Amino acid sequence: MESVKTRPGMARAVLASLARIWAADIRFDDPRFASARLSDLGRIEAYLRSHMPMGTLLPPIFATERPRARDAPAPRLAISISTG
Repeated sequence: MESVKTRPGMARAVLASLARIWAADIRFDDPRFASARLSDLGRIEAYLRSHMPMGTLLPPIFATERPRARDAPAPRLAISISTG
């Protein structure tokens, strides 16, 4: 991948490919979709995950957590105000 990563349009093409894979809900570790291209894209996704700021979610994680968060009970916060 080193030889092609700086080619014009490569970043845009990789991100577009990842977006299509995420939209199709394809898992990189699923043997039904095993191919060299998906393996390379899986390595790129792993690199992105390891270099993103803490707390940043990539689309597949966000998509799987969003329905669960909607069904979660509302948080109960105890707020106390002291005057003095």
